[in-house]
Amino acid sequence: MILTGTSRLYDLVNERVIVGTLDEPLAVPAGAVVVPGVRQVVGEFAAANGIALSAAVIVKYRDERTDARVALEEALR
Repeated sequence: MILTGTSRLYDLVNERVIVGTLDEPLAVPAGAVVVPGVRQVVGEFAAANGIALSAAVIVKYRDERTDARVALEEALR
């Protein structure tokens, strides 16, 4: 998934949508753990055909446990 300056980022932790604009490009919050997800498309045709689009989703923010896991992975590489 590629994020552009005007992408939408769905923050599940804080229940908000972060939207980039041409004047203020998207900025991923510090410590955010972003994973690929999907978002349902609105409309009868989309619903009838089960269409969804890829979306960037923040599932958590880094904590001590996440930092320790990342340090371990880096050490094993």
